[in-house]
Amino acid sequence: MRGPVPRRGYATTDATFDTLATTRDLKAVGVERAQAEAIADAVRKAVGAGHDTLSTKADITDLKAYVDTKISALEVRLLNRLYVAILGQAAVIVSLPKLFP
Repeated sequence: MRGPVPRRGYATTDATFDTLATTRDLKAVGVERAQAEAIADAVRKAVGAGHDTLSTKADITDLKAYVDTKISALEVRLLNRLYVAILGQAAVIVSLPKLFP
């Protein structure tokens, strides 16, 4: 591969997690304040993790266009090599009777 896949950007949909409400809920069932805050913060980080690696439909469309372009270029290169091989074989076939009369 000759270069990175072009990307339009990361997904813009952010999952929201209300840490204050979660902390209040945890405190209401008897969890200490510091522990409730730590749990809520850990859950917020877990919910937010991975959002930088999500792909949007636009990303998929860009990737498809990129792959299609690369495949087309590869087809051209393969056809060029095939034509060269055919011409080389034709040259050998034409020259064989002259080499071996």
